[in-house]
Amino acid sequence: MKIKLKDIKPSPKPISSEWDEKEMEELKKSIAEQGLIEPILVRPLDREYEIVHGHRRVEAMRRLGWKECEAIVEGME
Repeated sequence: MKIKLKDIKPSPKPISSEWDEKEMEELKKSIAEQGLIEPILVRPLDREYEIVHGHRRVEAMRRLGWKECEAIVEGME
């Protein structure tokens, strides 16, 4: 399902809260060239969504100026 990036909030307890900027640039380049290969995983949170898996990909897409992305929503098939 497509979800607007503005509706996606970070997890309050992400696995990693920092990332290497060089690796982020490589991820941005990869997503820009190939698109999002693996959807992010989110959970419903009122009228928004919370990231379960894919914090770095969400940040890369935001830096690329994307407005929405493919996501798997927990509890929805």
